[in-house]
Amino acid sequence: MAETLAITGRYLRRFWRTPQLLFFGAVQPVIFVVGLNAVFGGLVSAFMGGSYVQYVVPGVLVMNVILLAGSTAAGVAEDLQLGIIDRFRSLPMSRSAVLAGRTLADLARNAITMTAVLVSGFALGYRLHGGVAAGIEAIAVVLLFAYAVSWLFASVGLAVKDPAAAQFAGFAPVLPLVYVSGAWIPIASMQPGVRAFARNQPVNVVTEAVRALGEGHPAGHWVLLSVLWSLGILAVFTVLATRQYRRIA
Repeated sequence: MAETLAITGRYLRRFWRTPQLLFFGAVQPVIFVVGLNAVFGGLVSAFMGGSYVQYVVPGVLVMNVILLAGSTAAGVAEDLQLGIIDRFRSLPMSRSAVLAGRTLADLARNAITMTAVLVSGFALGYRLHGGVAAGIEAIAVVLLFAYAVSWLFASVGLAVKDPAAAQFAGFAPVLPLVYVSGAWIPIASMQPGVRAFARNQPVNVVTEAVRALGEGHPAGHWVLLSVLWSLGILAVFTVLATRQYRRIA
């Protein structure tokens, strides 16, 4: 644990020394909230009857997790390329601490950008109708999913080894899940052939959990599925990434 926290601190200091990462990481989801509301707001509100900001903010929170996770893949691949992993190998420390520290630092970055999304959403009219406790639960659901996805992308970074290629290789299979989900538009408006898949895949499950908690609707089903998906991803990719790291280092 001490080694993991030490590695986390190293990456956090690196983030703070590169304010451009924090700035653009915080600004990007705000642009999505404002832009999606401007483009789809009238159309989707007419379709479902209600505030589109209220609908889209949970989707942007989850989508931003996917986008930021790409930096995990690129960062791990960059550390391999620059020989930083070799330096860690020479230290008397746990091999798993490096990946755990990296993913925890990225989790902290996710928390910062989530704050930016919520602030911009509140400014545009988003409200937590479910109350503060439900809002905290929603944030916890997203952060758990963010941590799980970071391990997935860490595995990609270890496999690909090139920073630019690692980021693309991670997005290629995962980003389509954002499009084929209810993050931006209601699933009922999609073609019948894709609705079942869109409704049950992890990005949509987490989005629906956050949306239900924010609206004050019954959310137990969606929260349970979200936790199961996140724990399943963690169970697979913590083992896979740690094995990859041991083979490389």
